[in-house]
Amino acid sequence: MKTVSAVGSTFLALQLLLAGCGRETGPWVAFDGGGFVFNYRIAEASYGFNVKPLRRLPEGAVLEAEFEDPGGGKPIFVREVVTGPALRYMFQTPPLTGIKAAKPYRAVIRVMAPGGDTILASYERKFVSDVDQSWLPDKPLVVGPGYAPNPDLQRN
Repeated sequence: MKTVSAVGSTFLALQLLLAGCGRETGPWVAFDGGGFVFNYRIAEASYGFNVKPLRRLPEGAVLEAEFEDPGGGKPIFVREVVTGPALRYMFQTPPLTGIKAAKPYRAVIRVMAPGGDTILASYERKFVSDVDQSWLPDKPLVVGPGYAPNPDLQRN
């Protein structure tokens, strides 16, 4: 009788273990770097971040990044559809104006179900710049794909 009971309890434990497989819990993604980028050569600034999946994202899921606009405009949204496994996803704003040093700017990443209608999770982080946008030149120092000197800045 003990042998049957031991086999039965082992079988039950195995069933419970297998029932939990495929049901991952915990955060979907985690912030993995990010911040402000000031490119003085082209006189542009932006900010962004990377997220690293902590578990398998559903095929067709949507990752939506929301960035606070330092210029005071509407939030900036960037979306990416999950097409397969990836080590990380990168999100970046277009060029910005109005960045102030030491001011925290809010960024949010949302994991949305395939189709993008249902939010599965949302994570927030703040990014702070060490310098103001005033650090950038008024005009790009270089132009074109070859980084040629800007003719508008040529000295006579």
